[in-house]
Amino acid sequence: MKASSFTLRLSAALASVLLIAAALTLVLNYSKLRRTMLAQEASIFQLVTHQLSETIEASMNLGLALSMMENTQALLDRQKERDPLILELVVHNADGRVLFATDPARIGTDLPRAWVAGPATGAVAQPGAEGHSGIARSRLMTSFGQVAGGVFLRYDTATAEERLSPIFIEMVRTAAPATLLCMLLA
Repeated sequence: MKASSFTLRLSAALASVLLIAAALTLVLNYSKLRRTMLAQEASIFQLVTHQLSETIEASMNLGLALSMMENTQALLDRQKERDPLILELVVHNADGRVLFATDPARIGTDLPRAWVAGPATGAVAQPGAEGHSGIARSRLMTSFGQVAGGVFLRYDTATAEERLSPIFIEMVRTAAPATLLCMLLA
């Protein structure tokens, strides 16, 4: 009777350890996948801001002042139309005053100092009106190496999160039978 009780307790402990290990592995794998997908999405939008800033800088190198580039608004509108995940595009001067934006109400307003003083490039999660959105940014530099302003792109991260939900469900569906089998064998 004593050996049977010990075996039962040992099996229960082993099954618990297996369950915890499987759950932890599942959570860590999902977290890694989520981070990778969001980083990939961020790098795509960082590339968009970089391309926009290169186009604008080429015009500035021809001697045009940033505020006088009338084609910039059309460039931003066209880019926003191409990608439904882009929520907003903004071009601002060195002081943070919005010169061009896909949201007309933003033109002439000042961006938050944290956006203007932030890193030259990068994509970071920012709370948006409908949840979380990402921000990609690039600085605009003159041919003399002076900061002339910047390009900000705010994009929707909810679509990536929606794509991850079925993947997580499939991961659980795949891991559950294997975990149960291991627990029965323990």
